Amino acid sequence: MTIIPFIVAGVFAFETITLAPIDRTLIDASLLSQDERTWLNAYHARVFAEIGPQLDGAEKAWLESATAPI
Repeated sequence: MTIIPFIVAGVFAFETITLAPIDRTLIDASLLSQDERTWLNAYHARVFAEIGPQLDGAEKAWLESATAPI
């Protein structure tokens, strides 16, 4: 992540600069709030959208499975 200026002067935000799926085996989905689940699914959708087109075959299938919505 990197720090970037936000809309409000003097306020900063974070920007993700590397993308990798979060290991689903480490997530207890029953503990996630709806907002957390929505964030995770949106992040995984971004990972697949940006990295998926660069892959094919087994690698693309693995990424699709790793980034599937929970």
